[in-house]
Amino acid sequence: SSHYGVPQQRRRLILIGVRPDVCEKVGIETDDDILDIFPIGTTFEPNIRDGLKDVVLNNEEINYLKDKTRLGSSYEIIKHLKKDQPDRQGPKSLDPEWTGDFSTVRETWERPSSTLTSTGCSGSRGGSIHPSEDRGFSINEIKRLMSLPDDFKLTGSRSQKGERCGRMVTPLLMKEVSKSIYNKVLKPYRTGELT
Repeated sequence: SSHYGVPQQRRRLILIGVRPDVCEKVGIETDDDILDIFPIGTTFEPNIRDGLKDVVLNNEEINYLKDKTRLGSSYEIIKHLKKDQPDRQGPKSLDPEWTGDFSTVRETWERPSSTLTSTGCSGSRGGSIHPSEDRGFSINEIKRLMSLPDDFKLTGSRSQKGERCGRMVTPLLMKEVSKSIYNKVLKPYRTGELT
């Protein structure tokens, strides 16, 4: 996703299938032709700082997240992870011999976030920790890191909202996939024009 304007490194397997009659009509003959349907991403990757610029925070939610973090089982790890570092940090950065939970990661402002998971976003376990504070990301921050518009409405409890975000495919990635399928398959099929 980070190669399609999303400030998150979220790898997903996307399969594109095209019916044989459509392939014939639009000139798809080889596996390479199918691979050409996938959009070409950029080498630029927006970082967390880009994604969270001017995000509106709810102080009540931030305090809730800080309290929840302090009471959580991962807090003993989190409190030792340095803030505002150029690289992500996890338990192994504290102890190279660490063999326990690897899901807790202090993010860095300078890179896209690691993959936001349903468990981490719901606040039930460590997951991705804010670069500068001992807390997880707020729902508004998660929405930004998922490339959802600020006015996108999520329903349910805070935990349910986070879980839904952690399960979704990022909209900006799907927009590019859809545009590419439209321009390289559907439009030529409808008009009879090859691209």
